[in-house]
Amino acid sequence: MTAAARRLDAELLHTPFIVSTKPASRPNRVTVVASLDQMSPFKRKSDEEFVDSLRTSQRYRRPIGVTLIVIAVALVSLHIWGEVWMRHKALDIASALDALSRRPGAASANACDPSSAMSYATGLRSGFLLAQGAFVAAIFLAGGIRLRFGGRKERLLIQHFNNPGSAASNEH
Repeated sequence: MTAAARRLDAELLHTPFIVSTKPASRPNRVTVVASLDQMSPFKRKSDEEFVDSLRTSQRYRRPIGVTLIVIAVALVSLHIWGEVWMRHKALDIASALDALSRRPGAASANACDPSSAMSYATGLRSGFLLAQGAFVAAIFLAGGIRLRFGGRKERLLIQHFNNPGSAASNEH
């Protein structure tokens, strides 16, 4: 690498913006790209920026937590209602099939009883759906409780930052 190239690299690293030499998509426009130190994902935020991002997240934390708790309770109640409704319908269909099979002139008693197989399949399906609903509801409930009642450190940090007598507010 020549001395001129090294000098150009050093100048580019210390400039706040790098102007692209490629032609822009529209004429008379220059593309500006931020330098590497401004684009770094590991750039440290200032205390005020960090507290502002905490304030933003805390603003939505509690309502989202309550919403997740309500969704979890609704999900469990709907799955329990669906299981009871499916069991009731399966018993209705099984009793109707049983009444049809006991008619005079119906097939012999040795024939396979379709109501027991249908009841088993319906019970298995409703059990799987209830377990799935309970699992998803438990995830929602745990997340909702964590969002609604958690975040004490963040709230204390914001409170400390907002306190006019604290050292954090005296720094700016």
